[in-house]
Amino acid sequence: MTDTTNVAKYKDSNAEHASLSAEKADAQAAHSQKLLAQLEHVMNEMEQESNHSQLALNKLIEDSNNISQVSTAIIEIAEQTKLIDAKCCN
Repeated sequence: MTDTTNVAKYKDSNAEHASLSAEKADAQAAHSQKLLAQLEHVMNEMEQESNHSQLALNKLIEDSNNISQVSTAIIEIAEQTKLIDAKCCN
């Protein structure tokens, strides 16, 4: 074989290798983009769930405070009733 033929085959081989490498890189980039899109979707779902949990927690705190106020009122009424009963029976 002549040197020119060897150089041409070498160039063709390098071009094929470069083309295959570029195709692999494109496939990997597309796969990475797909994974990033999935990750973004999952993170958005987690954010929504976190917001929902925060709203539920705020409602629970509000309800707990209301129950505490009612309990305090009941205790105060009970204490006043004892005082009235105590004065009444002396």
